[in-house]
Amino acid sequence: MGLQNINYSQLESERTNMLQEQFDARLSRRLRADNKGLRGIILGSVVTGSYAEAKKELQDYVASKSEFPNFKPKVERYVSHSTDLINAISAKRNFPGLSTLPTSKQQEMFEKIIEHFDELKYTVMRIEASGYEARLNDIKSTIIVLRTFVYSLFAIAAVAFVIDILTGFYASYERTLEFLARDVVSLISKLFVF
Repeated sequence: MGLQNINYSQLESERTNMLQEQFDARLSRRLRADNKGLRGIILGSVVTGSYAEAKKELQDYVASKSEFPNFKPKVERYVSHSTDLINAISAKRNFPGLSTLPTSKQQEMFEKIIEHFDELKYTVMRIEASGYEARLNDIKSTIIVLRTFVYSLFAIAAVAFVIDILTGFYASYERTLEFLARDVVSLISKLFVF
C-alpha cells in the first residue's frame, strides 16, 4: 500500500472556511431579528464586513439629531463603545493567520465575536432609545408651551371681561375684544417671527 500525500494546509484552509461559513450563518440569524432602523443598518454592515460604513452610519445618525441639544452628550459614550466593538469585531474577523490557529481557538474567537455582536446590538438599541426619548421630550416641551399659551390667552380674556364688567362699560365690550384680538395677534407675530 502506498502512502498518500496529504495536503495539511488545504485541510486547514477547508476547516477554517467551514467554521467561517457556520459563523457567518449564526451572525446572519442574529441579524434577521434586528433588521429595522439604525440597528439593522449597523448590524447588517458589520455582518457583511463593511465596518467603515457601520461607523459612518452611526456618526450620521448622531449628527441627524442635532436639533436635540441633549442627545449628543447623552449618547457619546454609547457611540464610542459601539465604535470600539465594531473595531474589535473587525480585528478578530480579519485576524492574520486565523487558519493556522487550532480549531478550538478559532471557535473561541468566533464566540467572542458573537459576544461583541450581541453587545453592539444592545448598545445601538440604547442609542436608538435615546433618540426616541429626545424626540418625545421635544414634543412634551412643545405641548407645555402651547398649553401655557392657551391658558394665558384665556386668562387675559377673562381679566379683560371682568375689568370691562366692573368698570360698567358694557357698550365697550366689543371694543375690548377688538383691542384684545389686536394685542394677541401682535404677540403671536412677535413670538413666531423667524
